[in-house]
Amino acid sequence: MSARGVSKQDQIYEAVRSRLTEGFYPPGHRVNVAELAREFGVSNIPVREALRRLEAEGWIEHAPNVGMLVAKRDVQTWVDLMTPFAVLAGFATAEASRTLKRDGGLDDLRALNAQMRSALESDDYESATAANAAFHQRIFESVANPELRRSVSETWERLNVLRRAIYGGIPVRAFQSLSEHDELLELLEHDADHFEIEAVAREHILRTVAANRGAG
Repeated sequence: MSARGVSKQDQIYEAVRSRLTEGFYPPGHRVNVAELAREFGVSNIPVREALRRLEAEGWIEHAPNVGMLVAKRDVQTWVDLMTPFAVLAGFATAEASRTLKRDGGLDDLRALNAQMRSALESDDYESATAANAAFHQRIFESVANPELRRSVSETWERLNVLRRAIYGGIPVRAFQSLSEHDELLELLEHDADHFEIEAVAREHILRTVAANRGAG
């Protein structure tokens, strides 16, 4: 089953992770090792290794006497993950600042913010939420440090899956986020101090945490 250069473990990991991000496996769903092994035509070993990676990322959790279950999705789980993420995202945004000017990222960010504004004005909340998620993901893609880029991008993806499951398509404080995006873009455009960019980006995330905590 494995494609050249891709291990069985990697293929299973990507397939199960895709099902998790798309909501195919609901919270509490038991991820059965034997069933996956039969589905992919492999032994239990690469399946277990793939699931361990997903457990380390927080997608699934081990329940004694039960096995691997899809992690719960509730407001507190989202808050507990989002709060420390604010620190990571702030640092990553500051780290990406110079690269964004070189790789056309600022133009992309302006376009995404315009898409978000247009969607909100049309009451298209699903598109607005998607544009907001893409805005931050575009920043994270410009982080030069590969480990930081991987960590912040993977956590952001998981947060978006959690948020969709908890809050649906209505973006809390969306218009305030637009103005904060504009402020951040100004700082990036004018090569603001690293610590100022970090602080503004971190506070932007924390304000979202505060607003969504009350909306749960």
